[in-house]
Amino acid sequence: MKIQFSALALMLSLVACQKVDDSPKSPLSDKKVSESHTNSSMVSTLAKDPQFGWLAVLRDNYPSEFSEVEDEMRNIIDRGADLNASKLAMASLVKPFMDAHRIAARGAPDADLVAYLRKNTAVAEALLKSDPKACNDVFKGGLDPATTLPDATWKKMSDATAQLLLTARAAKESPVVRGDVSLTQEDVRTWYQGMQSIGAGVDTFAFLNDPALKAAATPSEKCRVRVQMMKGALALPEQLAAKITLNILK
Repeated sequence: MKIQFSALALMLSLVACQKVDDSPKSPLSDKKVSESHTNSSMVSTLAKDPQFGWLAVLRDNYPSEFSEVEDEMRNIIDRGADLNASKLAMASLVKPFMDAHRIAARGAPDADLVAYLRKNTAVAEALLKSDPKACNDVFKGGLDPATTLPDATWKKMSDATAQLLLTARAAKESPVVRGDVSLTQEDVRTWYQGMQSIGAGVDTFAFLNDPALKAAATPSEKCRVRVQMMKGALALPEQLAAKITLNILK
């Protein structure tokens, strides 16, 4: 498959795992939130919910950040905020932490970077099935607070956030010093081959080489190509998959 190297920016802008809304929703009722507050640890209670599993990882690996989240959430509940407002407040509160961890994660070992890409791929696949528009919103860095998604999808989003925290931790414990990680023409060609190996067709490659097609694409088409790009990267040797992940993490 002949490719245009100038398509790289288009590819990366499509697949980028940037500044995701790190606040997965929960089926917990307002009543349960109130009950958890009476037990004096609303956030600790939420951390036991699979859709908020990333909170447990935050607690175990970044206790000072978890403490800040916990203290602020108590204040929010005291002010009478409902569950949705509480989740939005939590997202705003942890965003600086997550942005910093996303930067720190760039120094992680290849295996950890690939694990993070794999979790994000699972998120994209789930969103492709449940809400393609949300798929594109999430990977562009935002999500409509009114969006309703299946519980299983929120859990995958939580898993990806948890993996980001673990990847940042791995970067601190076993830092990797890398040189230039820009993708070469050969890297991109190999990535395309990986995409072909998982079933990407001519329409996908036409999309990636033509900004006009991307601009006119439906949310479902954009999300489908995003999934194929991620899965194509995961089909490659770990070192190159990690290199691609580093470009996605920009």
